[in-house]
Amino acid sequence: QKIQKERQIDIAVISLPHISNFTDFDALENEPDVRLRYVSCESELGNPDAIIIPGTKSTVSDLNYLKKTGLAEKIALIIKHHPATHLVGICGGYQMLGEKINDLRATESAQKSVKGLGILPVVTSFEKEKILSCVKAEDMVSGLEVAGYEIHHGKTRLFKECKPVFRIFQRQGKKAKGLDGAISKDGRIWGTYFHGVFDEDNFRRSFLNKLRVKNGWPPLAVISSFSQDKEFDKLAGLVRENIDMDLLY
Repeated sequence: QKIQKERQIDIAVISLPHISNFTDFDALENEPDVRLRYVSCESELGNPDAIIIPGTKSTVSDLNYLKKTGLAEKIALIIKHHPATHLVGICGGYQMLGEKINDLRATESAQKSVKGLGILPVVTSFEKEKILSCVKAEDMVSGLEVAGYEIHHGKTRLFKECKPVFRIFQRQGKKAKGLDGAISKDGRIWGTYFHGVFDEDNFRRSFLNKLRVKNGWPPLAVISSFSQDKEFDKLAGLVRENIDMDLLY
């Protein structure tokens, strides 16, 4: 679909010094109505339709970076004065959105406790055990499915009227129960531990169409995106059907 430049959704991803998992944003960047840009200082932020704080290899260090550069203050001002702007935190970015991050075991930092951005009423504590898993879940508002993976030491507790974003129904290919993330009462600020949360076409388009509607633009239909994993699955199936697997084993 050909989209006019003036009708492109402006999404600003904060370019953290220790940013991880750039692939989290590939699917967004490939959408025709999205202008995705990486921002490293507050003067570059402007007034985007959505701000994403990504995952990081060093949460506390990058949180301090946001405060020192003025990005933390600028993000807070935008969220306060621009009610149409959405804010998303992924993994470490989600942890930063909370009231506090505790690291009593010095897992990531010498600081035992650091004040977060205070945007979501959640508190994160770094645990000894690292969570590594592939998950499938549903958005608790729309019921749309998402898939991704978790890789984090943090355990996040929700307070006040804050609610989870996703209901987990599968982990490591097996049935599972659990909740993930936190979302503000008005639904425009949320965080999740799921890397790859925007890879599912229907969920991604639902997120983008909310931003389009706020701008007074009509929603767009879902555009299926290329999935390398799905293509490898097809290839594996083709191989199984056409060779003697017993002989191979």
